[in-house]
Parts: sequence; C-alpha cells; structure tokens
Amino acid sequence: MAYVHPACRFPLLQVANIELLRKNKVVQEVNRKQRTQKSMRALRLLSALRSYAKKHDGSVGTAAGHGHKFHAVSRCREVIHGAAVRVYGKPGTANYIRRRHEFKEAFAIFDRESNGHVRVENIQSLFELLGLAESAESAARAIVAELDVDGRGSVEFEEFFDWTAAQHEDVDTHALTRDIFNIIDRDRSEDITATELRDTLSSLGAVMSPEDIMRTVADADHDGSGTIGFHEFEALMRKHMKAESM
Repeated sequence: MAYVHPACRFPLLQVANIELLRKNKVVQEVNRKQRTQKSMRALRLLSALRSYAKKHDGSVGTAAGHGHKFHAVSRCREVIHGAAVRVYGKPGTANYIRRRHEFKEAFAIFDRESNGHVRVENIQSLFELLGLAESAESAARAIVAELDVDGRGSVEFEEFFDWTAAQHEDVDTHALTRDIFNIIDRDRSEDITATELRDTLSSLGAVMSPEDIMRTVADADHDGSGTIGFHEFEALMRKHMKAESM
C-alpha cells in the first residue's frame, strides 16, 4: 500500500465525505421523484375512475330496461377484457412487467387490507378521504359494477390492470389533469399550496417529508409564487406522463 503523508490525509477525507454527501443527495432525490411519480399515477387513476363512473353510471341509469343495461355493461367489459396485453404487450415482456409492477403499487392504495380485491367501500372511503364525499357511494358502486367481470362483487387486480390499460386507449389528458388539479385544490383558489398537496398525497398513503413536498412544489412553481397554478400543474403532469411512457 502506498504511503500517504499525515498532512495529506485530511483533505482526502474531506473529498471522500463530500462525494458521499453528493451520492446521498442523489439517492434522496431519486426516491422523492419515485414517490411523487407513484402518487401522481394514483391520482390519475382515481380521476379516471371517477370520470368513468360518471359517464357509465349516467348512461346506464337512464337506459330503458334491464336488458339495455346488461348489454351496455357487456360492451364495456368486452372493451376492457384483454386490454393489458393489447396496450402493454405480451406477458413476460419488459414493458408488460414494468407496467404490471407500477399498477400493483397503485392497486395497493385501494386495497388497503391487502386481500387482493377492492370492494365498493374501499373506493368510497378513498373518495371521501380526498374530499369527494358527494356521490362517493354511487360512483364507487358504478365502478365496481363495470369492472367486476367475474361477478364476485369486487374488483380483482387482473380486472383492474385491464381497465387501466383500456384507459390509455381513450383518454382526454387535459380533462384528466383539470380533474386532478381540482381534487388537490380543495379551497378552489386555482392554486395548489404545499399543505393541499401534502394532505392529498397523505390520503393516498404516500410517505413524503415536508422537504419532499416543498421540493415538489418548487419544481413546478415557475413564477415563484410559492404555489402551483393550473398551467404549472399541467406542465408537471406532462413531465410525469412522459417519464411513464419511456
């Protein structure tokens, strides 16, 4: 081993400590972005579920007769069935495996009892936690009725996975982003505060420190107002959607 003069050891230790700090900061930043990404994915799914429930609950509810209702539900299920393979590729491919893992994490937000399926009360309680108590029960019932292919009265992960894939085939990105923004912006001020973002993400089970929240707001806050306006939030969502499509 080469001899190092004692006078040179202290600077070398300083350099090593600085490098270690840099690596730790990089790891922390990557973890923060992953947690934020996971939460944004859950919000997109929640918004899509709510929109889907409104659309299909209304159309089914006004249909004339049970026969028409049955055929409407059957058509929806035909579109959903097998969507994961159509959109993400065959099971075993890298994209399919990655998407399945991502949506398993999202499914766990709804399946808080970890029993492998989601019931009406699970979806209803999540809506209520996010301040969406109005029509929460009817929306939750409509969602389960549409997605429950096997008729067990609950949504299994495979049904959920097919449904999420089907949404990629027909989604209004602007309307989805506006709905998510409204979910977070609880005081309807047209600005998302750090507190509103923290409360919403906490309701979804996201574990984020105050520093994480402030950094996320700072990343999106281009005008320096300390809050996130709709256009800033739209840019943030585009960034997250782009990252997910890679």
